[in-house]
Amino acid sequence: MKIEEVIGANMQWIREDQEMTQAQLGDAVAQYLGKPWSRQAVSAAEKGRRAFSAADLLALALVLDVTIPSFFLLRNWQEGDVELPSATVDTVDYRGRVFHRSDIKGGADLLTRSSAALLRGAQQRVLEDTKTLVAAVSSMDQAITHLDDVLNAVEGAEDQQ
Repeated sequence: MKIEEVIGANMQWIREDQEMTQAQLGDAVAQYLGKPWSRQAVSAAEKGRRAFSAADLLALALVLDVTIPSFFLLRNWQEGDVELPSATVDTVDYRGRVFHRSDIKGGADLLTRSSAALLRGAQQRVLEDTKTLVAAVSSMDQAITHLDDVLNAVEGAEDQQ
């Protein structure tokens, strides 16, 4: 995996976790870089199709409220080697070179915040689904009561005949 792909994949993951669109991210970096990125530029960056300057990484970290090392996380340390223009770095060496001990806390904080956000989203969806089911059951109860009334009226009419 190319280093730009690692950065881009993390950029996308963090942006989506914060429920930010590509256009919103592109507009937000203008505050630090002097001009916005188009939605297409953000898409290309997320796919690893552009190089990142130090200014780009700092602007993205500020906008997304993360540490710069967060962009270098390999979500699965078994993903394989990281490719540079003229060399390949194995996963163990990559991890040792990218992170200082203090950076690990920032990465852990990011993963914890992201996991919590995913759980809150799932909890909200379950709550909404439960409300929908309760409303459906209530409607069904009303329909059954109405059908019982109709059935009783029909039986009462038959008894009178």
